[in-house]
Amino acid sequence: MSRYRGKIKTWHVVNEPIDDAKSGAPGLRPSVWLQHLGPRYIDIALRAARAADPAAELLINEYDVECVDINQSHKRQALQKLVRELRERGTPLDGIGLQGHLRGELQPDRDGLFGLASELRALRLSIHVTELDVIDDKLPGPPDLRDLMVAARAHDLLEPLFAAARPAAVACWGISDRYTWVPMYFKRKDGLANRPLPLDQDYRPKPLWQVIDYFCSRPA
Repeated sequence: MSRYRGKIKTWHVVNEPIDDAKSGAPGLRPSVWLQHLGPRYIDIALRAARAADPAAELLINEYDVECVDINQSHKRQALQKLVRELRERGTPLDGIGLQGHLRGELQPDRDGLFGLASELRALRLSIHVTELDVIDDKLPGPPDLRDLMVAARAHDLLEPLFAAARPAAVACWGISDRYTWVPMYFKRKDGLANRPLPLDQDYRPKPLWQVIDYFCSRPA
């Protein structure tokens, strides 16, 4: 960070610190940092980042906290608990990144997202959607229908966030279906191509593009 001091606005200082929920509230994800530095490795990283570039915006970035699913609900609660504890200790933290790798078969948790965003706003923390796409391996095959369902999932993510606290950024994990990580892990069983992103394989806008544009182009 010292190398790029004053040149990069936002850093994801700690990525995916919460373990995947299996039963009940998860703890911190096992890592070399947790093993050798203990739970305060997050505080250490954020304080070191603040010292390296005092003007940069410092984020924690997390996934699977957005949908109506008991495990995602537990993980979201664990993230909120972590954020409260960091604020109580005076640890430098400016915002939270919600990755937004939405599972197409799961409905985004509007109430949960509104509550999360409202709490972050009250704590004076910004919200960033950092890796938005919709994993569509379990959605119906016809592309036109699937594109509408993908867009609807993104709409139901963004609507409560913008209602509670307008995100500072909405970024996708790629722009075109031509280049996406999704089929590496979520290849469709019917052999059809995955369609998780705003532009299709020929870089033509899809309904997902229109949803993102609708929210992001509205006046703050």
